[in-house]
Amino acid sequence: MQAAGPPPNPVAHETRIQYFVASFAKSIAMTTREKPTARIRDLLEDWPVNAETIETDPQFPHIHHVTASTGERYVLKDVGGLDDTISPLGLQHRVTQYLHRSGVRVAYLLTTRSGGFHASDGSNAFILLPRIERESTDLYADDAGPIYYNVGRAYANLHQVLAMYDGQIDTWETELYSRLFEVKVPRMRERMTGRSRERLEVILSGLEDPIADVSPRLVQQPVLWDCHLGNTLLHNGQVSGFVDCDHISVGPRICDLANFAANLVARDCSTGRTRPWLRHLPRLLEGYGSATEIRLEEETAFSLGIPFFLLTLVDHFQEYGPRDDAEETFECAWWVYDNLGCIQAATEEGCSPQRPDGR
Repeated sequence: MQAAGPPPNPVAHETRIQYFVASFAKSIAMTTREKPTARIRDLLEDWPVNAETIETDPQFPHIHHVTASTGERYVLKDVGGLDDTISPLGLQHRVTQYLHRSGVRVAYLLTTRSGGFHASDGSNAFILLPRIERESTDLYADDAGPIYYNVGRAYANLHQVLAMYDGQIDTWETELYSRLFEVKVPRMRERMTGRSRERLEVILSGLEDPIADVSPRLVQQPVLWDCHLGNTLLHNGQVSGFVDCDHISVGPRICDLANFAANLVARDCSTGRTRPWLRHLPRLLEGYGSATEIRLEEETAFSLGIPFFLLTLVDHFQEYGPRDDAEETFECAWWVYDNLGCIQAATEEGCSPQRPDGR
């Protein structure tokens, strides 16, 4: 089955994380490297780390790169106002520390000298995390299949550990049908008119029954939820770690994998490099299935999850902007829905075992 070409779009698409970070950086308007202030050094005193060098990131000024006298490297991050962040940070600290103790490579929140999980300058909260090695990786390359396999396997191992976490997850729980059709869809219907609204109804009419059928059969467990290439670090073709674990919640585990795929697809709809990721999608599931059993309903939910996450991203951009990104992402969602049969066929192909070296 051949997939139709992606919708023409001359504007490069920014992923959600790129938009968040770029907007934050622009708001602070800092474009040159600055010497760390005494305030930053004072904040670091809250942790048992002897900082030798501190560099403020020239592109993302809320991030400070710290090298300890032992040679270990850390990231000090300003995560915003105290009133909005303390409760989620507490959960992030508990779960990432648990993952770290369990052998998962994750940017865990370091514990302060007093046993806490953050420092404060009086208004904002700061967290300290280990710096994880990464390198730029092209997941659209023809030979990227083994990397998809490794990503899938890493997420499976992560989920197995998360499934054994016995603490409380006090953020939110996501059930696919209600999340999309009861929360997102009413807002999108209010905002969309004309041809876009017509296309939205076509997509929804095709997704509603399958999602309603599979949603209650998916096992709920702790998940990262905000999964994409910006948060899934790669080095030498392997997942070197997971970062920005600030959306930990309860949901279907396969949604983390679908979210990762949806973010790759969103970029591809602008660049036009469709063939590679479509061919590599089975490798993502193969890698996942090499470490844990994939249930039949999860295979179904994986392909449905790609348009699901694209539509939730449309709702986000409609709410917070930029508007152009909402329109681009919706065009991508339309293209994905139009080719969903091809994507599902590619996914099912992945059920046959293949070697992780691509042969």
